Amino acid sequence: MIQVKRKRGRIEIDGHAGAGPYGHDVVCAAISALVQTLACSLEELTGDEFYSDLRQGFAVIEYNEGQMSRSGRILIESFFVGVYGVASAAPDNVVVIEGNGAEPNIPGGIDKAARTIREDQEETHEEDYQRDETLPLQPAAVC
Repeated sequence: MIQVKRKRGRIEIDGHAGAGPYGHDVVCAAISALVQTLACSLEELTGDEFYSDLRQGFAVIEYNEGQMSRSGRILIESFFVGVYGVASAAPDNVVVIEGNGAEPNIPGGIDKAARTIREDQEETHEEDYQRDETLPLQPAAVC
């Protein structure tokens, strides 16, 4: 089972899903993709300082909550929306453990993430998100 532990300033992922043979475990692949995307997004899209160690069967991301940018907080909450979705679809293979050691109910976790994003949107000015019309739109890559 994969355990995703959320503590103040730390995300730790440990274990194996066991939902399929090695190299064909879609639950493991989903969690791996989410954590790798979080680490890369924090690096590429924010100026936030953080530490990450991503290995097979284990990952940790540490950050200073008080110094995270709005973008960094949204990325972390978005990560947890994805994790809760996977945990909801595969409850025998993924568990999310909050800082107090309790397993939250899945909808509550998604609600918390959505609330954080909505609160941040209220602070954001619409002009922050206007697209530069001089840049051509590129088609999204399909995996």
